[in-house]
Amino acid sequence: MTVGVRGPVRTCVGCRQQADKRNLLRIVWRPAGPIVDPAQVEPGRGAYLHRDERCLQLAIKRRAIGRALRLSPGQAVDPRAVTAAVLAALPAASVPVEQATSRNRGTLA
Repeated sequence: MTVGVRGPVRTCVGCRQQADKRNLLRIVWRPAGPIVDPAQVEPGRGAYLHRDERCLQLAIKRRAIGRALRLSPGQAVDPRAVTAAVLAALPAASVPVEQATSRNRGTLA
């Protein structure tokens, strides 16, 4: 039996499933609001999310992003800002051809 090399594992704040860190989007909080950290190098706490619209909607519904980032009660996460940041981080040109058809089924990338 061959054991594959695994990288760091993180939990999606939407669906709560664990996945390889490289397969998740990292969202960090800045004074201007949430930003997506595509290189996963920004300082501070990060909330990880699958590149799937269902996970994004679950995270917003459960208010999981603010909890994962440990924001104070006065720092509410605007769902529109999170959605805009995630969609801006995933330009249509970056979607691989084999995944382009899955966009119609609710996935972001």
